[in-house]
Amino acid sequence: MVENKKILDLLEKMYIEFNSRFEQIDSRFEQIDSRFEKIEQGQTEIKQEVRENRDAILKIENVIHDKAGILFDADIRTQERIDSLDEKLSSHLGRLEAKIDVLQMETSHIRKIK
Repeated sequence: MVENKKILDLLEKMYIEFNSRFEQIDSRFEQIDSRFEKIEQGQTEIKQEVRENRDAILKIENVIHDKAGILFDADIRTQERIDSLDEKLSSHLGRLEAKIDVLQMETSHIRKIK
């Protein structure tokens, strides 16, 4: 009987010790679960920020694309105006040169007469 008592006492101590260790393990698992929940929450927040950034980038790209198109069109129109003005200036310059030639001939003719 005494031996049975010792065995029961030993079993009881083992049970108490295992129970204590299992409680410690449970506590650690709860801490790990808590950490995983925080990580998952952080990942969710990061995903949301990535989506928001992607949307903002797309809006910026669209604005830049539109403005670049406007600038390109304006550049083409400006170049066309410059070409048109260049043609007009060339035409006027040709007429001015012709008039200057006529005036030089008239001036030289008048000098010869005097």
